[in-house]
Amino acid sequence: MFSYLLDKIRSKLTDWQNKILSPGGKLVLIKNVLSSIPMYTLAACCPPRAVLRTIERMFAAFFWGSKDGVAKRSWLAWRFVTRTKSEGGLGIKCLNDIMDAFSMKLWWKLRHRKGLWVELLKAKYFRKRHPCDAFMTSKCSHIWRRILRGRKLAEPFISLRLGRGEGSARCEDWIPGGPRLDSVAIPPAEGVTSGTRRGTGRRTRGRSRTQARESADVEAANSTVSQRVGTGELRRSARLAGRRVVLPHRTVTVRVLSDRGRKIRDSRARNSDNGGPAIRSFWTASGWDLSLFLGKFGAEAAGQLREANLTCTSDPDSLVWGDRKGSFTMAAAWRCCRTSHPTSSLFSNIWGKCIPAKWSILMWRVCHNRLPTDDTLQKIGFHLTSRCHCCQVGHGENLQHIFFHGDLAFTVWSAFRGFFKARMHSDFLVFLQRWWRGQDSHHRRSLAGAIIWVLWKNRNRHRYEGRGAGSDFLVREVKRQFRKSLSSCRHLPSIPSWALE
Repeated sequence: MFSYLLDKIRSKLTDWQNKILSPGGKLVLIKNVLSSIPMYTLAACCPPRAVLRTIERMFAAFFWGSKDGVAKRSWLAWRFVTRTKSEGGLGIKCLNDIMDAFSMKLWWKLRHRKGLWVELLKAKYFRKRHPCDAFMTSKCSHIWRRILRGRKLAEPFISLRLGRGEGSARCEDWIPGGPRLDSVAIPPAEGVTSGTRRGTGRRTRGRSRTQARESADVEAANSTVSQRVGTGELRRSARLAGRRVVLPHRTVTVRVLSDRGRKIRDSRARNSDNGGPAIRSFWTASGWDLSLFLGKFGAEAAGQLREANLTCTSDPDSLVWGDRKGSFTMAAAWRCCRTSHPTSSLFSNIWGKCIPAKWSILMWRVCHNRLPTDDTLQKIGFHLTSRCHCCQVGHGENLQHIFFHGDLAFTVWSAFRGFFKARMHSDFLVFLQRWWRGQDSHHRRSLAGAIIWVLWKNRNRHRYEGRGAGSDFLVREVKRQFRKSLSSCRHLPSIPSWALE
């Protein structure tokens, strides 16, 4: 059914040549082109999760590269890539979170009750009930199931700004700082019993003796019916509550439902009041009728209403989203439905307008230690001898040695350390955090990206081409790359004098 979506993405990927695209270019294409292809489908329906996983695998294969149609190694799981940049990801949105955000948008529109499709769903699923009391049936449509899933995600962020008080006192979140009143126990509707089975008998708590005797008679009738007509016929009769069953000595009415049937019956009896009493029913000319509110929702809710100091006005009630502006946006819905993770200044500083995307992605991989160095290749199963080609000693190659502790790396960092007065540290990532502190942070971040980029390119020339450069050439190359990055940005201070030497 969704093969057209996969074919459209594949056609895009085959047209692009992966070998001539930098990692930054691939990231831009994924975020702005590939991720926009399934947007309309996610807004209109809910594709299976297997389809979304297939699309994300195609994104990952394009980002990490492929050879002869076979995807190369993914150095970081996609669930880490889809985090925000400050959380250590690349800022690519997860498709499942986007689909949940669209579901929240449908529920927000239904709560406003605007549109012909809302009237259709109301007539079919919650004609005499509040939308928060609507339930899912076995024969409901696919879109209604999705709206109810969106209700579970969006309702904690929706509140009511009190006006005339026409909203439901039980279903709306209208008391600031207080819980939703639908969690408060409400007396059951007339004729609805709340007994439950445990073992072989019934609990009689909360019922009269007459109701307990009638329940015992029904159980005895059920046992007699099961002997005569069998279990299947008894279940069929129980589903059709109210049918009369003729026994040898008397005629009884079967009123025992299954657990699922009892829940549906009680829910329908409870929710047939269109959300319960309106808020204005507790408002009088002298203020709130706290005694009536106390008897309906309890002492705790009445105390919160007293502390809230609310008043009814002549303005209509309005729904408010959970952010400061009070209006619904897809960005706000996406932030609400996604799983957040701790942020770090280490990842926030590797991105900037004056830093090329390829530098940022390289520093991102350095911070995650996801580069194909010798020690990393040995951990994943490659048997090789580790030797650094950038120094004369022949030290084992690892990330700390290439970018910080090696002879070339230490010389390059020392050549620029005097400009920013950064203190050295044994750990490279801690040194980076100290490097970025202080004034001229954009200069610091761009210079760190240039140094890491030049050192990594020099390492690859040593390894695969058999030729490298000395420290003096690397320092000049770093200054050239640094000037180039700053000259491509606007509204930034001029290039410092030490970079022009």
